[in-house]
Amino acid sequence: TLEGARLYQETVAGLTGILQQKTELQSILQPRIKKAQKRATSSALLHFRAFFDDRLVQLDRHLASAKMEAALALEETLRGSFINMEKEFPGTSGHFNQILKRLHFLKDRADRAASLQQQLRGQFLAVPSHSGWFMMKTEVSQEFYVAIMDTPNPSRSKGIGLPVESVSHINAQEFAVRAGWLLGMRAQLPDLEHFQSATGPTSTFGDILLESSTGTVPVAGGRPGPHGFIHLWGNVSEWLAASKVDSLGKASHVGGHFLDTQEGLFREPVRALNVNDRSRLIGFRVVIKAPVQ
Repeated sequence: TLEGARLYQETVAGLTGILQQKTELQSILQPRIKKAQKRATSSALLHFRAFFDDRLVQLDRHLASAKMEAALALEETLRGSFINMEKEFPGTSGHFNQILKRLHFLKDRADRAASLQQQLRGQFLAVPSHSGWFMMKTEVSQEFYVAIMDTPNPSRSKGIGLPVESVSHINAQEFAVRAGWLLGMRAQLPDLEHFQSATGPTSTFGDILLESSTGTVPVAGGRPGPHGFIHLWGNVSEWLAASKVDSLGKASHVGGHFLDTQEGLFREPVRALNVNDRSRLIGFRVVIKAPVQ
């Protein structure tokens, strides 16, 4: 496919040369030039999609095995490949924006990627009854959110160790994607089944482990639940993965916040809000689909 792309480019160059000498043939040659250029681009994209897909699998393997030096070396090589691709086939790099965004995410954190990954990897506990799924034992803190997202702290109640809040569902999803880039494995927001498995059964008010507070408290400062997770109930409510049936632009959040009561959460543990809304009472945590090495 790459050789085919180059042959189409030669065709474009040859026809363009003829057209410059014989402008009266424009109506005949111009459509052929456009067609050859389109085929050159499509052939090049076919080749490079397969090329980058293969290299990204290698990158994920390095990251999942905590081989950060090898991952960063491959990331640098891939950025060089993008430069060469764009030089030879102008306009093709625009079809790989998400991959470029991922590579620059790692590049911009080269000096701290290993420590960030180590900090994140140490956060996960197995989700009961969900083989291969692991969930953060705490809510995402403000400090870690800023480190991953390249954005000022959006929280209204700022403080060291406090959960990030005032983030939209879209913001939380983007964080999960970036966490996956850093870990080399699939990452997302939890679904309701993850949450319910982590809390254990809640057949009475007393099963809801809600610690009283007048505001948010540090994410690691609460009492662990039966499976080791902290603040599944209270502190800040937490965004869940969006359901495919959400037709009004809404997503669910669960677990309640520091203003909630056991009785209120028992009656209504799951609530919904527009995916663009930012509430000072809502934060999130992340789940991954892979064992942490």
